[in-house]
Amino acid sequence: MLKNKDTRRIYINLSNISTGGAIQVAMSFIDHVIYSENNHNFYFLFSSRLHKEIQKSHLAPFLNKLSYRIISKRTLFFYFTILQPKKIFTLFGPLYSIKLLSERDWISGFAQPWILFPKNKVYDELDLITRLRFKIIFWIQKGFFFNSHTLIVEHEGIKAKLQELFKNKKIVVAKNCLNQIFLNPTNWKPIEIPKTEKLKIGVIGRNYIHKNLSIIPAVYNFLEQNHSIKSQFYCTLTSEEMNKMSNDFKKKVISLGELNINQCPDFYNNMDIIFFPSNLECFSATPLEALYMKKSIVCSNLPFNKNIIGKFGVYFEPNDPVSAAEKIASTLKKQNDEQLKEAKKFVFYNYKSEDRFKIYINTILKNE
Repeated sequence: MLKNKDTRRIYINLSNISTGGAIQVAMSFIDHVIYSENNHNFYFLFSSRLHKEIQKSHLAPFLNKLSYRIISKRTLFFYFTILQPKKIFTLFGPLYSIKLLSERDWISGFAQPWILFPKNKVYDELDLITRLRFKIIFWIQKGFFFNSHTLIVEHEGIKAKLQELFKNKKIVVAKNCLNQIFLNPTNWKPIEIPKTEKLKIGVIGRNYIHKNLSIIPAVYNFLEQNHSIKSQFYCTLTSEEMNKMSNDFKKKVISLGELNINQCPDFYNNMDIIFFPSNLECFSATPLEALYMKKSIVCSNLPFNKNIIGKFGVYFEPNDPVSAAEKIASTLKKQNDEQLKEAKKFVFYNYKSEDRFKIYINTILKNE
């Protein structure tokens, strides 16, 4: 029988963290651990990408306070399958390892809408081969989630839906929230944005199919044709991602490149409006960040937005660029500072990172 030699060590698995929102949540967790009185015998497993992002951030000087190693997902599979640790917390699952000992307490965060909503409309946009590939990938992921004793989700609505898939799992809610960097302006880093007299519309995130960035050129056109508004869209795509976009997209959108967490507040500060056309999420922090920075957010009229920010969002019909342009135009006329101040207070009092961290810690340390 395999046996873990170090039963006291608690593994914090961040080895699959590589993009956007997940990096923000990981760095928020690390930030709280660093500034807490006790590291709880945590042993961190970083992806190389996450480690690089930490080194570029305000957390870099404090890395020596943590016990950690950098590990690939492939190595991790054998690492945990052989070691069979008593307790592992995977911030965003699944944990790609085989559980051989039933009494292991493995905890995973769940934020995979493709598994939760298998009949989502985004699948209709994929060609047959890609659709089959996605379904196989998420079927495999779903199987690995069964290894976890406890799943942590970001919203009560997600918990209710997930209970239909994993009937015997303990499911805990730890709401997604505002990263604490937004509360500390001294840690903000400026970014260079080309000057323009046009309406500046910010779109933050990567070019995943469900993010629906391809709608932007049409929104640009209808803003000018229907509302006489000259706009400039700014996104945060890599050069590789921009190279894959259409020529029309490249003409109408300026990419500022990937941002690290310390640069995000300045991105919002420099925009007039934030546009969030995503068609599939569990809980994105983008609407929270925009509202906290006192920016109106125009987003898809879908539950993952309305259930989070309610009356503070401006909603357009999904995949309808005419509707999106109309909402952007009307928002320019209606938005006022008092409403934006109210929205900022709503985010501040309802989505605090320390509340999420407490739930994480209580769940991880239970039965210790």
